[in-house]
This record gives sequence, structure tokens and C-alpha cells, in this order.
Amino acid sequence: MSLIRKRPRDLVKLCTLAARRAAESKSTLISTEHFNAVFEEYSQGRMQDTINEYRSELPDIERLLFGMKPSRQDRKTSNGYSHTTEAILKKIENVMQSGVFKFSNGKVADKKSLAAFMYKINFLTARKEEGEFIQRKYFEESRYLSHQFVDFGFDWEMHPAYRWALQPDNIKDVFTQMKPNAD
Repeated sequence: MSLIRKRPRDLVKLCTLAARRAAESKSTLISTEHFNAVFEEYSQGRMQDTINEYRSELPDIERLLFGMKPSRQDRKTSNGYSHTTEAILKKIENVMQSGVFKFSNGKVADKKSLAAFMYKINFLTARKEEGEFIQRKYFEESRYLSHQFVDFGFDWEMHPAYRWALQPDNIKDVFTQMKPNAD
């Protein structure tokens, strides 16, 4: 459930891909093996859907999202997908070094407006560790967490649905860094 961005259509897509994989292997049941085999395809599909849906608001969205790929340093510290507010803004600043981002209304984007945009499109989610679980907040639930990107005690993570598209060479790391939702 952590992979579906609280969107029923994502659940349908993930299950459909796994069902097709099960059918290809002539299995009458969908197993974990079938889900594992389709996570990268599922993730790439969610990334492309997001780019297609929001390109009209931020024409260079693809450069922004793929620029958020975990760096070597991120991978060494095992925080490749989760960042404090300060760290996520620094990461965005690094992506901005390759060129200016402009919204479709002509307004030049700064790092805080790009962070707020990524939260709005559910590429970033707010997160707080609660023991063995993570409390995740989506834009639809907590619109003001990203207002001026003030620190409300939450960190930020790239949503699990996008992780295989960002780092397909390290699939095991995606699982080890993901805890179940608290709700």
C-alpha cells in the first residue's frame, strides 16, 4: 500500500501488471515474485504519468524529477530517498545549477517553490518516523506543511512509487529503506 500514492488507480495498475506477469508464467495465483518482477515497470509508468500530467505547469519537470535521483553520497548514508527540509532544499539547489526552472506562467521557480510543487504532485511526501512505522502526509491531507517550506517537524521523502525509476540498479535498497505506513 505504501507504493500507490493513495490512488486506487495505482493499485489497479500494480495488480494488473503483477497479474499479467503471473499469466505469462502460467500461474493461477499472483505471488510476491510477480509483484517483485513488475516494480520497475510500475515505477517508470508512474514517473511518466506524472511528467505527462504536470508538464503543462512546469515544462522542465522531467529534469527536476530525474535530478532528484540519490547521489553516491546519499546511497552511502542510506538516506537516498529521505531528507530533512534543509537537505531537500540543498538537493533542489544542486539540480537548479544545470539551469533555471520556469513555471508555465513565466514565473522563475526558486528552491522552495520547486519543493512545494513536488509535494503538491506527490513526488515528495512528508514523513515522520514512529517506531517501526512512518507517518506519511500527502498534499491532499496537509496542504500547509509545504507552505513556505517551514519545518513542521517532518522530513521529506521521494515517494516509494518513483524509486525504481530513479535508481533501477539498486532495487534491494528501495525495500530496505521503506517502512510501512503508520495508518
